[in-house]
Amino acid sequence: MLIEYIYNQNGQATHAVVPVSVWDNLKQHLEKPFNPTDYHGFISHLNLDIEQEIQTMRNEWNRDF
Repeated sequence: MLIEYIYNQNGQATHAVVPVSVWDNLKQHLEKPFNPTDYHGFISHLNLDIEQEIQTMRNEWNRDF
């Protein structure tokens, strides 16, 4: 099982990407069923430039070793 972590610019883990099998197992233990549409617009108040955020993320993947 591989869990991948997403780090901020300070090197702190802020998010985790888990395999579907882990997610399916976790959902069985939730009190309320998870519905992603409940979170539509959740971060809209941040006024993010999504294209810029995507470019920033891609730039983080390109590292010179």
